[in-house]
Amino acid sequence: CALLAARAAAQQPEKAPSVCWEMKPGYNALSRMLSSPRTQSPPETFYFGDSFGSAAECAKACEHAGDACAAFVWMGEGKRSLWGAADKWAKGCYGRSGRSHTMVPDKERTSGVKVPCSGAPADAARHA
Repeated sequence: CALLAARAAAQQPEKAPSVCWEMKPGYNALSRMLSSPRTQSPPETFYFGDSFGSAAECAKACEHAGDACAAFVWMGEGKRSLWGAADKWAKGCYGRSGRSHTMVPDKERTSGVKVPCSGAPADAARHA
């Protein structure tokens, strides 16, 4: 019985990715759209939290927000100031709508933009 189930699963067509991302390491998709950490201004910007360990985790949060979230930025691990203070933006995950097309170079950040899965750039990350 288990063998039949395994064969049936193997014969199923592969599920198409539901969301594809064009990843932008070293860019900030929300630059100058937020005045301070842990804030949001729906429907333009979204704050998903500040405990994200990677850009991939942040992408999933944007993905779960549906069509409202067209791009995200993961603020990275952060760095300490000269006086030892922690980066207030560290590990933060933010999203934005498709109304803005902001994408500013920022070496500490990693952003992603939703793209169509068919004909997606070769470096697009696919999530099912």
